[in-house]
Amino acid sequence: MKIEKHLGEEVLNMYLDGELSARERERVEVHLDACDKCRVEVAALQQLFAALEELAPAPAPDLVPGVLTHIRPRRWLPSLSPTRLRPLWLVPALQAAAAL
Repeated sequence: MKIEKHLGEEVLNMYLDGELSARERERVEVHLDACDKCRVEVAALQQLFAALEELAPAPAPDLVPGVLTHIRPRRWLPSLSPTRLRPLWLVPALQAAAAL
């Protein structure tokens, strides 16, 4: 039996990732039983995925704490001293009142 249309890369990736419905998965498997080219492509993708899993480094467990120790806490509000809490007009008003 000659296959006219091959499965696309997206469908093959979804098949390997288990993202197809049961019906779609069955259709892909029927196609793979009859199509050497797509079967070879699936095998190549499986090898690629296995190799990528071996290469993926595990994140360093102390990465985030190490970075956080070097970051200074950021103040969102400036520190307010008692003089900064007074309205600007209060000082001249008090001086004027004292002069009376």
